[in-house]
Amino acid sequence: MEEHFSRPMPRGICTCGSLRAASRRVSQYYDSVLAPLRLKITQFSILAEVHRGGLQVPISMHDLAVAMFMDRSTLGHNLRPLVRDELLQLRTDRDDGRKRYVLLKRKGFEVLQQARRLWECAEKRIERVFGKESAAALRATLLRIANEQLLTPLVKHGGRIDSDGDKNTGRQRPGCC
Repeated sequence: MEEHFSRPMPRGICTCGSLRAASRRVSQYYDSVLAPLRLKITQFSILAEVHRGGLQVPISMHDLAVAMFMDRSTLGHNLRPLVRDELLQLRTDRDDGRKRYVLLKRKGFEVLQQARRLWECAEKRIERVFGKESAAALRATLLRIANEQLLTPLVKHGGRIDSDGDKNTGRQRPGCC
């Protein structure tokens, strides 16, 4: 049986591919800036979010995962080197052994402060390259994309695509095109 394939899509026409390529490039740039501290941008983001979210009370793993747009297993994987390097500490809730909190240790705070100085230089370079207004508009667009509820996954449990809407909630899912 002969297979027929359409012509390849031109570069830049796919939003997902373009976004992933830009994300990889920007991540590589920030990773290189943070390299003197042996820190990756994801680790810096986690340290910053633990600091921000844990100012009043320790932040739970669940709340940190939500804030980072990560599932808990990915978050756990990313926390391991930070715990190993004694930048973060995990603590189990006294009353509910299933609930865990992430705490920033003193060494983690010191590394975060150093990383913030490097990060600020990186941010200034991004603004020089793209312009302050364009960089601000890009951040606003990316945050809008990250928080857009209409872009929740269309795959239900079991791997089937749900294009008819969620029968349990009555919420309509966007169809194709």
